[in-house]
Amino acid sequence: MAGAAAAAALWRLSRRNKRCPLWKQCFKGALIITGIEFVAGILCNKIMKWQVWDYSQLPLNLMGQVCLLYSGLWFLICWPVLALMRKCR
Repeated sequence: MAGAAAAAALWRLSRRNKRCPLWKQCFKGALIITGIEFVAGILCNKIMKWQVWDYSQLPLNLMGQVCLLYSGLWFLICWPVLALMRKCR
């Protein structure tokens, strides 16, 4: 579900910011995905106690649900995804 929400958010981002440089879209995309991951983490890991993931051992984490390292990886993943979405437009 979080993956579908992230894909839909990236598609909308690529359509709304047509003139925005790709690196800026990737930065925004990484922020969006990190936000979705945080909300999903709070729901799944904290509220429902499923313990799907835990980043508390990694540096610069927020409540063990997101961390700066993975936000950087989301940025890198956004690059080909958003480039492909631009082509599909």
